[in-house]
Amino acid sequence: MKKRRIHVVPCVVVFNGQGEVLLLKRSRKKRYGGKWEIPGGSLKFGETPREAASRELEEETGFKIRPVDLIPIDTFSFVYGYGSVQFIIPLYAAFHGGEPVLRPEEHDDWGWFTV
Repeated sequence: MKKRRIHVVPCVVVFNGQGEVLLLKRSRKKRYGGKWEIPGGSLKFGETPREAASRELEEETGFKIRPVDLIPIDTFSFVYGYGSVQFIIPLYAAFHGGEPVLRPEEHDDWGWFTV
């Protein structure tokens, strides 16, 4: 029987109040380099999904938004890798109009995109 894993990956859709959302472009040095994504990442042991989303948002953009201020949108789940991995993605919304500070090893560009 093949080993099955579950990954919880909380993500945040950041709105700027002008009908735009923040997208980050993955560094070319990373897997899926050059692809655009919303901020998010893996859950650490002991964290709630909301705490992880807040931490990842700050790590990836410099935006400090308290976990309690993140607005739950939905949770998505899908199976990947010939049934060996299940991803659970809690999705949150946040409002911030500033300019993100990127970590070059993670992302090399960003932009506000009309929804």
